[in-house]
Amino acid sequence: ERAGINALAICTAPYKNARNEIAKCNCPFSEHRDEAAPGRNMRERFEELLRQGGITRPNQNIMDRLHKLNNSVFISASTPNDAVYWYEWTKVIPKTATRERFLNVTGYQLDGMHPQFDGILLAGDDKGQLYMFKQRPHDSNEIIFASRVNGMPFVVASSYQYAETVDATGETHSCGGLLMRKFETSLSGNEFQCSISYLLLRCKSMIIAINSMHTEGIVHMDLKETNIFVRSGVWFVGDFGSCVNHGDPIRETTGGCYVLTHQEIIGTPARWHHDWFAMTLVLVNQLRVHEGPIDFAVAGFRDRVIAAIHANCEEVELKTLLLRMVDCEEQCMHFEGEGDFETVTDDFNVGK
Repeated sequence: ERAGINALAICTAPYKNARNEIAKCNCPFSEHRDEAAPGRNMRERFEELLRQGGITRPNQNIMDRLHKLNNSVFISASTPNDAVYWYEWTKVIPKTATRERFLNVTGYQLDGMHPQFDGILLAGDDKGQLYMFKQRPHDSNEIIFASRVNGMPFVVASSYQYAETVDATGETHSCGGLLMRKFETSLSGNEFQCSISYLLLRCKSMIIAINSMHTEGIVHMDLKETNIFVRSGVWFVGDFGSCVNHGDPIRETTGGCYVLTHQEIIGTPARWHHDWFAMTLVLVNQLRVHEGPIDFAVAGFRDRVIAAIHANCEEVELKTLLLRMVDCEEQCMHFEGEGDFETVTDDFNVGK
């Protein structure tokens, strides 16, 4: 299971405290994972860190696999977050045969889990460039829509099919997913108050992105912080798995502003307004990042969003755009100077 994995080189789980932790337990230090496995007490210590991190009953099969893949983390993990990271990493890193098939088909080596995106793997090429890989069935809705919305501030991805599996009934299923350029984080990982001038630029960029989707007849239906990817301070819309054509029945949505009425809107026609209101909430939550997101499980949610705009935004242009977006029913929304506004696009080569 260890073959081909270089997790210590590319993953971001902290190792700087490893020597101190080892010194405390009076164990010899080795930087090589092929050395003798840590004692049972170190595994128990690791499981205690998992319990402190919220994983109260660690799956022992996963623990055994982590022991085979990278047993040094039993020693190096110094916080509950470290332990949870490596436990989750072990759950998603594919087995050796799958990694080999992926390498043969794509030319990329799967190297571990992205520290900021749940369930997304890191992949590297022979030049040391890092990418992100999201596993999906080859015929998934997300791949179909991802090919239709490029050339704007969208996460651009290549679709790969790298294996076929046969289930117990004899039915064949395609295995594959989306390969994309690496992003540092999503807006859900933002802990810093953004400046008004920065948010105004990002607001305009997102309006242009939504206009582009809507012009294609697509309603995203899942605009939220975790689906706005960030690279070098620029926002990109990603995760098109919930997209539907305008007017078609809504299949699913997990966008924050629709959780309260999730059951009520499933099966109803998708409207342009769904995207405008959801993006308004994303931007308002960035205005008040230190206060936490607006509680949508309380009556008067729309009114509280509007009140938050007035309370947190004195900049006239940004406030005007946000107030327009709250109740916008139009397919596209335009702003002064839109024709001269330059958007930053994802430069990933889809045809690679």
